[in-house]
Amino acid sequence: MVRFFTIQILEEWIKIVCGDRDKLLVYPNPTSGNSSIDLDTDFDAIVVSLTDLNGKLVYNNTYKHTQQINLELNEPAGTYLLTIEMEGKRAVIRLVKR
Repeated sequence: MVRFFTIQILEEWIKIVCGDRDKLLVYPNPTSGNSSIDLDTDFDAIVVSLTDLNGKLVYNNTYKHTQQINLELNEPAGTYLLTIEMEGKRAVIRLVKR
């Protein structure tokens, strides 16, 4: 089964929409180091990982039964790939640290 997502980039936040329902909100982006991930609903397990553009894993954590995740990026300024996996779905978002 193929699912289509709409990605909206509005100023300093990114929203991913699945059908009629918001599923994922990441803000602020760009960030000075702290970002929030709002999942719109509580999920049993969410895997959040962050890699630099060279593919080096700089953060990886599994969260259980949560809707809001606060992410602290203690890495140098640059562009990172934020991967969020939940219920067999994956979103990859470019996260910029100033």
